[in-house]
Amino acid sequence: MSDPFHGLRSHMKTMKERMKASGAALVVMKDNRVVEEWYDGFHHDRTGARSIDASSRFNVYSVRVTYISLAAARNRLGEENQYDHADR
Repeated sequence: MSDPFHGLRSHMKTMKERMKASGAALVVMKDNRVVEEWYDGFHHDRTGARSIDASSRFNVYSVRVTYISLAAARNRLGEENQYDHADR
C-alpha cells in the first residue's frame, strides 16, 4: 500500500532543514478527523531539549505564514487531491 503523505512529510522535513528550524510538526485533518500526524526535531538547539510531539506548542509570529503554507499545500495537492482514500 502506498503512503499518500510521504511527499508532504518529505517536503516538511526539507523546509525545516532549509529554514534551520529546530523542530517542525504537521497535522492533516479531513472531515474533522486527524488523518496524518508528523513530528520532527526538538524544542530548541541546546543539549537536553525535549523532542517535538503532539503536546508541543509553536509560537506563531505571523498568521499570514499559516495562510501561505495552506495555499502552498493546496497547490501541491491540487484542487481534487489524491489523499481522499487516506484513512488513519
